[in-house]
Amino acid sequence: SSWGLDARFAATGAQAMAHLDGGYSPDAVFCDQRLASGESGFDILRHILARCPGASGAIVSGEFQSPELAEADSEGYLILHKPLDVVQLHAVLSTWLHGAR
Repeated sequence: SSWGLDARFAATGAQAMAHLDGGYSPDAVFCDQRLASGESGFDILRHILARCPGASGAIVSGEFQSPELAEADSEGYLILHKPLDVVQLHAVLSTWLHGAR
């Protein structure tokens, strides 16, 4: 909130879709690569961005190499590695929300 953002959080794909179904339209989406539910964060990110074509999105991962990350990279998705640096996160959001995507 100190950055002036209205954020929503979801632990599963169903929770994320419920936010969209409820009328929330994100400008930025960060999705963990592997969710505790066993779902693919990359699949969920693609689904959210298909429903919200004006939004920007990134995968967040503790891994540095995996077939899923290679696929995300080849498709042009931003990949952020854990632990996520708050300065980097702020810079990404500033660029996405106030600059060229």
